[in-house]
Amino acid sequence: ERRTRTGSLGFTADGSEIWLAGGPDRRLRLMPLLGGTPRVFLGEGVTHIKWSPDGQQVVYHTNARGVDPIFVADRTGANARQIFVGPYAGWHNHFPTWSPDGRWIYFVSGLYAAGQMDIWRVAVSGGTPERLTQNNSDVAYPTPLDNRTLLYVARDAYGAGPWLWALDLDRKQTHRVS
Repeated sequence: ERRTRTGSLGFTADGSEIWLAGGPDRRLRLMPLLGGTPRVFLGEGVTHIKWSPDGQQVVYHTNARGVDPIFVADRTGANARQIFVGPYAGWHNHFPTWSPDGRWIYFVSGLYAAGQMDIWRVAVSGGTPERLTQNNSDVAYPTPLDNRTLLYVARDAYGAGPWLWALDLDRKQTHRVS
């Protein structure tokens, strides 16, 4: 996924289509990689989307109700089900992504306006989310390397950075990558 000044873009799991977010109506669109007519994909307010490792499902969040609910749907966008929503207005959930084994959704969650965000995860089926970090800072771009290590970008305890961090998912320990 790539974010631009006007939106973001990325590729479907099989690489045959590109998705574009932004434009005048802020709707997500899919378009064949080799060109063609873009078509609306998913609902209004979708800002991040990731296909599952097997390409059969998508995870995304919307900006609905000011709490950025997270949804999982089949690869066509049908059969969407909400798996997490923030506890109150002003709570945000960003950058949902899949674990390599397809069991977990990792995401950034917290009070965005206060810069108090952290890495969380929730089972693909939903349930009680688990907070994985205690950064309470500007956190972004969780990226699993494997089922044990997740990289992300965040400021340190003194506000310096942003820096690249590694999270050991088994031990729930982070360290700055040098």
